[in-house]
Amino acid sequence: MSYSSRAQVGQLSGYVSEHSAYHHGDVSLQGTIIGLAQDFVGSNNLNMLDPNGQFGTRLQGGKDAASARYIFTNVAQVTRTIFHPADDAILDYLNDDGQSIEPSWCVALSPPPLPPPSSLALADLAHPRSQVHPRPPHGPRQRLGRHRHGLELVRP
Repeated sequence: MSYSSRAQVGQLSGYVSEHSAYHHGDVSLQGTIIGLAQDFVGSNNLNMLDPNGQFGTRLQGGKDAASARYIFTNVAQVTRTIFHPADDAILDYLNDDGQSIEPSWCVALSPPPLPPPSSLALADLAHPRSQVHPRPPHGPRQRLGRHRHGLELVRP
């Protein structure tokens, strides 16, 4: 299975569990895959997998996703931009019963943004002197550009 090939979520979960020594059950893994592909407002700032099918709606918070055997996904193009393929050769892979499974660490080009602390923001609104500071309105490409600009400023 290649990074670009489209796969049924149910089959992808079987492939991942086989090649990564995942021991927590297919349903849990399928839920994670569905969550990584959700692209409605409020789910992810950046989905790592492309959704091909009904991966849930904003109204239900993604709980109304179709069964894993009816939906398809593949690795989103932006994923290999964030986790650059050139880094694959230098990663230290963990070993489980003689099987190379996953990297012990991974460095993204740009760290994923933190989700807004919505419950904290609502609690702070009750205070008369509170100021809610929203996240900067920049997309992933603008954030990556700011990180690159910062790295250029640090170079000797």
